[in-house]
Amino acid sequence: MPLMVAFVLSSNVISQVVQRSGRYKSYMIAGFVLMVAGFALLTQINVHSTLWDVGWRMFIVGLGMGPALPLLNLAMQNAVSFTQIGAATASRQFFQQLGQALGGAVFGVVLTTTLAAQMHTNFAPILSTVPPALQAQLDPAQFSRSVSSAESGGTQVDLGGQIAASVSAPFEAERKLVTTALRDGNAEARATLIAGLNTTPALKELLAQSPVGQPPLEQALAVVDQAEQEVTKEAQTLGDKVTVALKLSFANSITKIYFYALWLVAAALLLIAFGLPELPLRKTNSAEIVHVFE
Repeated sequence: MPLMVAFVLSSNVISQVVQRSGRYKSYMIAGFVLMVAGFALLTQINVHSTLWDVGWRMFIVGLGMGPALPLLNLAMQNAVSFTQIGAATASRQFFQQLGQALGGAVFGVVLTTTLAAQMHTNFAPILSTVPPALQAQLDPAQFSRSVSSAESGGTQVDLGGQIAASVSAPFEAERKLVTTALRDGNAEARATLIAGLNTTPALKELLAQSPVGQPPLEQALAVVDQAEQEVTKEAQTLGDKVTVALKLSFANSITKIYFYALWLVAAALLLIAFGLPELPLRKTNSAEIVHVFE
């Protein structure tokens, strides 16, 4: 929206100026200079950038697009005869759409490959500090899809909550098993808890050192609750780290796209500045145009 507001504003103002001055190339160059500046500023966004930080940079890009793009069409129409304006305009539109399709595909591939590499790099320090069982739940691609789908719907993603929910699931099963073993006196459930790989160590020790029927159910459940609270706290901290890694990966990938766009716009600026002649702007009335087509 900031880009389109600036585009409409600047294009309307420049059209009036060009109509009165009869010159267009200098305004076109100024527009491309603004676009270069806007893309250069967009390459500086990071994980701490706000919507306002992005918005005013996009506004500058829009201010540059306003004079740049419509005046290209004007320069092309001014360079051909009246009988060729339709064909020339259609040709320009065709090649513009062709460039958009090609550019979208190329930049889409660049964004995808860059994002995958960035996520691998930023997730590596996190994965090296967590147990192997938890590493499988921290698939960067999975979190990328989750964040992308949720943000497309305008919702915020609580990665810490997602990780905490996943690590809390085994504790629910452990509570049921503890209840069966101590309240119902199920010896098989008791043995399963003591031999289980995922059983809380403190609970194992408590069960192993107590006679059958002991300790009280409340004490055993308190041990499970305490262990779950500690794991949940660690999971929330881990979720915060994962969130930062995701944001850093997306920010670095998107700024790389803007970096490439910056050089493309700069190349277009040089081509226009040194390769596009400024022809006198034709001023005719409707009667003359009708005469040409007759």
